[in-house]
Amino acid sequence: GFFDTSFGIVNLNTTEDAKVQLTFMGESGVIGTHRVTIPAGRRTTVNAASVLGNNTVLATVIESDKGMVADRLIKWGGNGYGSQVDAGAAAPSNTWYLAEGSTGLFQLYYLLLNPGLNPAQVTVKYLREGAGPITKVYNVPAQSRSTVFVNLADLGLVLAAVGAEITSTQPIVAERAMYFSVNRVFDAGTGAMGVPQLATQWQFAESSTGPFFDEFVSLLNPSTTATATATLTFHLVGGGTLTRSYPVPPERRRTVYLNLEALN
Repeated sequence: GFFDTSFGIVNLNTTEDAKVQLTFMGESGVIGTHRVTIPAGRRTTVNAASVLGNNTVLATVIESDKGMVADRLIKWGGNGYGSQVDAGAAAPSNTWYLAEGSTGLFQLYYLLLNPGLNPAQVTVKYLREGAGPITKVYNVPAQSRSTVFVNLADLGLVLAAVGAEITSTQPIVAERAMYFSVNRVFDAGTGAMGVPQLATQWQFAESSTGPFFDEFVSLLNPSTTATATATLTFHLVGGGTLTRSYPVPPERRRTVYLNLEALN
């Protein structure tokens, strides 16, 4: 329908074919499977609509008897004026974190996949910038996917810069989709998988500021008691560095606008 979803799968084994199965899960259970054999060292593309037809809401579990890499491309708007690509999660987890998210001008969604055989009770603690946390509980049936429209999840989330700590009674996969609409439905959009554990160090190779790009770093501190100090070291063209530190209060998210840092 409005969206077109396809999966790129690469067989990393250079000598043996890979037998791959895609299991598609909707909002109330498994809605289809598809099997494909990928020759050694080759890549194939599976289009979801060609297997399931149009107008289907789905999550996907991809399994292989050989080592493989899979990513997902979503295009939307008939002629594909919008698109985003993301790699899948290697495994489900009972805990997920999402640092970036914004409502108001954006439409923000959390996508929750429960690939297991038992229902999952999922607790989402929304960690806002400049305000306290909001906690909601969602039930995700076995082998199903659920969608949370964050903008309408609570009055305190109608206009918010927000991240999340997501915990579940069963291993799940949590992902974020965010869209921006001006002249058309979803003029632009981005998707990102959550991360299953916290870390004291993160590294990003890509950044660019200036008249064409706006660059932001989102910081999330899920601790209930301790303020985190995040030190950002920017590696500049020519070999120099610039260092800045930012306190992030407990159960809060903080945004750093790099374009302004370049002026300070």
